[in-house]
Amino acid sequence: MTDEMRSLQKDVLNFIVEFARERLGVEIGEDKKKQLCERLIQAIRKDFCDDISAFSRWFVRELNDDERVFFLARYVTVSETYFFRDFGVFTAFRYYLLPELIEQKRVLGNNEIRLWCAGCSTGEEAYSLAMIFDQAFKSGFMSKDEWVIYLKGTDISPDRIAQAREGVYYSWSFRGTMPPHYLSYFSMVGNNVRVISPEIREMVKFEVLNLMDPVYPSRETETENLDCIFCRNVFLYLRIEAIKEILRRFYRCLVPGGWLVVAAPELHFADRDTWERVVLPGATFLRKKPRASSTALSGRIFSPWY
Repeated sequence: MTDEMRSLQKDVLNFIVEFARERLGVEIGEDKKKQLCERLIQAIRKDFCDDISAFSRWFVRELNDDERVFFLARYVTVSETYFFRDFGVFTAFRYYLLPELIEQKRVLGNNEIRLWCAGCSTGEEAYSLAMIFDQAFKSGFMSKDEWVIYLKGTDISPDRIAQAREGVYYSWSFRGTMPPHYLSYFSMVGNNVRVISPEIREMVKFEVLNLMDPVYPSRETETENLDCIFCRNVFLYLRIEAIKEILRRFYRCLVPGGWLVVAAPELHFADRDTWERVVLPGATFLRKKPRASSTALSGRIFSPWY
């Protein structure tokens, strides 16, 4: 351990670790503390001229809680994402879940489909869903005149939300499976730099939201009466008490029979008395209980429109 790391630990590290636990839901074990120290020391060298005491005073005394959250989000949260990540999830959504939602909405006389991508990072997941909806419109599978799509993306990091709103992406965001014609939604503006089209960017509303804050469901955050929530690869990094509270809030955000999409390794966090697992080709989704009928999806194979 370097002298800098010892000094950081003595001055402020324990405060940071406890703050991250309570306000970001992140458990920073001993194995992660060294990595966090190294990243913070780099920032201190850049912005505080190697003055750890100055950094400590700034972080503890000058910042408010929200400012501390935004600062730490750069160092203790993971921003890994790319377009159509885990392609089977998007296949299951467009072939099974979306047709099911359309049927249910027509029975209810409701023409609005409401989705929330929670922990959306730099926006690739939300834009992937927007492209699926646009393909559905252009193919005639859905009528743009008939349907209203509300698609919201949130993340704890203002930096990531700013990037999502800009819609500028590099080759790393395109490394997964992606049907080639979806690239038509992007314009090349430089070497391996693409900008998403205005029509897709306008379909998604991005906002900063900390899932640890008790601000959802609410009208103010537009997180009420949702049909589907995507929150993938977020729970993997949170303490169990935080996950349970977020799941309780998600349950309240969703309409009866609403859907929750998490990553496969996160399914076990969902209480089977509260969430029904629905196994589909390519993915397993969670459906909110109770429901008048808990039968599985119809299983029909719809003609490809993507």
